[in-house]
Amino acid sequence: MAALPYMQLYVADYLADTAHLTVSQHGAYLLLIMNYWQTGKALNNFNERLTNVARMSSEEWNENKKTLQEFFVIDGDTWTHLRIEADLFDVNSKAKKASNAGKLSAEARRLEKINKRSTNVKRTFNHTDTDTDTDTDTDTKTSKSKSLSAQNAQTSKKGTRLTPEWVLSKTLGDWALKEKPHLTADNIRRMAESFRDYWIASPGAKGVKLDWEATWRNWVRKDTTDWQKSTGGAIAPSVTPVKYFCEVENCGKPANVKTSKGHRCAGHIAK
Repeated sequence: MAALPYMQLYVADYLADTAHLTVSQHGAYLLLIMNYWQTGKALNNFNERLTNVARMSSEEWNENKKTLQEFFVIDGDTWTHLRIEADLFDVNSKAKKASNAGKLSAEARRLEKINKRSTNVKRTFNHTDTDTDTDTDTDTKTSKSKSLSAQNAQTSKKGTRLTPEWVLSKTLGDWALKEKPHLTADNIRRMAESFRDYWIASPGAKGVKLDWEATWRNWVRKDTTDWQKSTGGAIAPSVTPVKYFCEVENCGKPANVKTSKGHRCAGHIAK
């Protein structure tokens, strides 16, 4: 039996090779090559058995036999068709490769199962803690689960870059004055400007932070600027030291004026 239930028929080649055949010879030839493909081997004409394969009478067979033999290599009673032999070889080679691949895959799965069973046995033999505390086990698993959840939540939070529109809020400004009591509001304002310019200019991932308020607090703590030199030798400006910042949203400028609506800078006194 051939490897496939169907055979390859090269229509253009068939019509070119059989243009001289009669209708009856076409039918006989197709029956012969189909039988060839189905059995997967050369035809055997012992005792003129191909007469029955071609569905011809003895007279018809004798009349058309010579024409049909043109498509085969005749060796005694054996009729060999070279085109079909080549196709059979290709099909059988592919089938054999697929079969071998399947056997290798099955063997790999079998060995994997054996290795898993072997590993489980080794773990059982090496395990010395026979009095496992089930409650402790459960608590450990719960703790690990919570830890993983916290890690996933932390990972899912994305950082941002500082925008050019960023201004120091009153809350962060007041905190900086308490953290650095020897500095003035003007010093803190200039520090905030340096903070903003530095991080806006920082390239790539370096300029991305998860918490900009925390970044500002670290910046203030680490600040080592000699503000006496940066202000011309005077810690405080020539005007009265500023202790408050403008409370208008997104302003943050120093404010010495307190209105009924809160502290205001010169540009927001009327607001």
